[in-house]
Amino acid sequence: KSTSDVNKLTPAELQSHRNKLGELTPTPELLQYYRDRVADFEREREELTARLDAIGIRRAEQHQSEWELKKRTEEVGELQKALSDAHAYLFEERDRLLGMQAEN
Repeated sequence: KSTSDVNKLTPAELQSHRNKLGELTPTPELLQYYRDRVADFEREREELTARLDAIGIRRAEQHQSEWELKKRTEEVGELQKALSDAHAYLFEERDRLLGMQAEN
């Protein structure tokens, strides 16, 4: 039966099918097939878990780099402002000095 047919079964019919399945004795080949499938799924799960862990590490490194970049950008802004203030002060002092020299 197709999946849609199984979805149309009554609860009593489903129970009847489950009882019949419970009475079946699997062959050694079928058991081995499912053991192999489970082993394959476990290997795949381990590989995917390792990949996710690696991604998490890279994401943490990226976050740290972004944070450091933000801090350095703020420091550069502060230093540029300080430099600009120093230039303004020097120009004011130069103008004051030139004014004093002109008076003498």
